[in-house]
Amino acid sequence: MQKLLLITNTSWNLFNFRLSLIKELDKNYDLFLVANKDKFKKFLPKNIKKINLKINASGINFFFEIKTIYQIYKIISKVKPDKIISFTPKINLYTSIVLKFFKLQQICVFTGLGNLFVQNKFIKFFAIISFKFFFKKNTLIIFQNKKDLNYFINKKIIKK
Repeated sequence: MQKLLLITNTSWNLFNFRLSLIKELDKNYDLFLVANKDKFKKFLPKNIKKINLKINASGINFFFEIKTIYQIYKIISKVKPDKIISFTPKINLYTSIVLKFFKLQQICVFTGLGNLFVQNKFIKFFAIISFKFFFKKNTLIIFQNKKDLNYFINKKIIKK
C-alpha cells in the first residue's frame, strides 16, 4: 500500500477541514498526518499515524523557520512517503523546499494566502521569489479561491 503524508500547520486544521478527506484517503493509503500538536489531535482517527511538527504558523524567526524546514526534511526521510498533500502557504512552501531533495509527488492546497502575504513587504517579496523557485517541482497546485489563483498568475509564480 502506498504511503501518503498529509502535512499542515495544526491538528485543528486537520480536524475541522480535512476529516472527511482523511477518512476517505485512509481506505487506500498508509496515511500519516503531520501537524503541530494541539488539543484537536486527540479527535483525529486513532488508527492513523500522527507526527508532531513544531511550527509557528505566523512566525518569521529565521532560525526557527530553518529548524521547521529541517524537521519536515527529517519526517519525509523517515516516513518515505510516495505522495504528499500539503495545506497552508507556509507548509506548502517549506515542503516544496524540502522536496528539492526528493523525487516525490506533491499536491499543494491553498485555501487562502494567509499571514505570509500580509506580513511586511520584505517577507511578501521573499515568499513570492521562493514560491517561483521551489514550485517548479510540484505535481499539482490547487487554489480554493480564484483571487489567490489570479494573484499567483499575475506575480508569475505559476502559469495559467
